[in-house]
Amino acid sequence: MNGGDRGAWALPSCLLAAIVAVALLPATATARDAEVRVFSSGNKSELIKKLPITAKAGAATRKVMRIGAGRMPGLREGDTLRAGAELQMTNACSHDAPHCVGPNYRFSPKVKGQLILQGPGVRRKVGGGSETCGQSEPHREHHCVLVIEPHTRSIRAGDACEKCRLSLFVSASDPHASGSERILIGGNKPDGSIPQDRGRISATLLRKGAPKPRAGTTHELRMKSSPIDKKRHVVMSKKLRGLRGGEQFEVSAKLRTTISHLPYTVRTTSQLVLARSPNAVEPDRRTQRIALLGGEIDESNGFNCVLPAGSCTLRKLGVMRVDRSARRLYVNLVLLSGPKRANADAGDAARLGPGALSVVRYPPPKG
Repeated sequence: MNGGDRGAWALPSCLLAAIVAVALLPATATARDAEVRVFSSGNKSELIKKLPITAKAGAATRKVMRIGAGRMPGLREGDTLRAGAELQMTNACSHDAPHCVGPNYRFSPKVKGQLILQGPGVRRKVGGGSETCGQSEPHREHHCVLVIEPHTRSIRAGDACEKCRLSLFVSASDPHASGSERILIGGNKPDGSIPQDRGRISATLLRKGAPKPRAGTTHELRMKSSPIDKKRHVVMSKKLRGLRGGEQFEVSAKLRTTISHLPYTVRTTSQLVLARSPNAVEPDRRTQRIALLGGEIDESNGFNCVLPAGSCTLRKLGVMRVDRSARRLYVNLVLLSGPKRANADAGDAARLGPGALSVVRYPPPKG
């Protein structure tokens, strides 16, 4: 995510629906038989704060997030499950400082993640991904985001289970590691604490006969550049008309940012939110009341875009469900940019584009 462009935006609409999920339907007979279910690990998903870095890849794999059986619907043969995840990590220090956590290191750990479906007699990989968190001075990434793109899996007879769980297992490695080094799961504050709530595991379950969704995408940028001012700005927006109570929708976004014209590293933080205005950087009270998780479609997380590459691509995944109808709402991609180890001059900005913001909408369940 933070190491330059990974190619043009080309997710097919069938994968857009796999994106991050939020909130279960009520536990009623109708809900259990619903043809579409979206769910996630929700807020404060992280289970650990420090992940060991080892010389051998996979030598210290840890469960970092999970969706437990109590929040996940049972899986039947013939169902389709799609799942993805976001996870922010932070390298420990490369030099001594009061906020440092654990031994310093200068190498760039490679992080690998796997989403594993588990249940009685069931263990199956659903998706995976990797990210290298750069530590090269003077352009340390420090923060990076592991994004596991949604993967689609058909549930076979051997995978069916009523008490399934979906877990994200992560490992970090580098040939120069001694095993005592750590990468932080979350951020790092000046007092040495590790703030979290910066990642989610999410999934979409489609049963046989699931309704065909409506999909829409915008490539229009509301801003051609993002000011380096540490303030939240809406950079893309997608209008949603005629929302009905119980409607579920999924969102994906991809946006390139360019800083090659600037002399410093830029911290880039982003989030998807549901709002009443295309200019709103957060949900208002009314939207918070009718939308799950207060209208936050995914978590706010970010990375450092560094030189000399100077071009980075952010990816965002999330879903939402509304409990009441609304004539018009907006899905907004919010961006915050700030300088690292430097002071921004007036007019400094990261250039934006190309980008895409897509929404897939499923009608309310019947009954």
